[in-house]
Amino acid sequence: MKKVSIIAATMGLLFCTACPAIAQSDDSSVKKFSFVAKVGATYPLDGIDETSSKIGPQLGIEALWNLRHLPIDIGAELYIGSAVRDHETKGDLSNRTISLLAVSDYNFSRGSKFSPFIGVGMGVGRCEVVIGDKEKHTRFCVAPRLGFLAFHHLRFTLDAHITKKTYSHVGASVGYSF
Repeated sequence: MKKVSIIAATMGLLFCTACPAIAQSDDSSVKKFSFVAKVGATYPLDGIDETSSKIGPQLGIEALWNLRHLPIDIGAELYIGSAVRDHETKGDLSNRTISLLAVSDYNFSRGSKFSPFIGVGMGVGRCEVVIGDKEKHTRFCVAPRLGFLAFHHLRFTLDAHITKKTYSHVGASVGYSF
């Protein structure tokens, strides 16, 4: 839990320092619906005895409805990410999470060439061990996130997918919004 608090505080601090002038702009250029395809990397939130954490993959797609008179979007995200570790005796361990989340973001300076956002997703995550001992669980998943949309299309995101302890991870992704 301490790592989650430190990561959340760090993400908030980075967000606040990256956006000193937060103001709403004309959002007439904002599409009513947008779709995002993203790819990135993950890192486990916690350690397991006799393991060392490694960088893992993440993929995702989102469908977002941009509310016309509010700087908010709501939608859904389908996500696949892994918490990858190297075990001293068993080799690689990969704990994959496949999640379907309802998401919402608050957008600062929506419609401008640089539009930061902060949001959260909640839903269900299917947790599976891909490499190592086989086990499967379906759990509640929460995903706080922040990032920015650049030039109306490039979406950079820092997020954390929090499910079962050994499956939870932080990630960074780049996506294309169309």
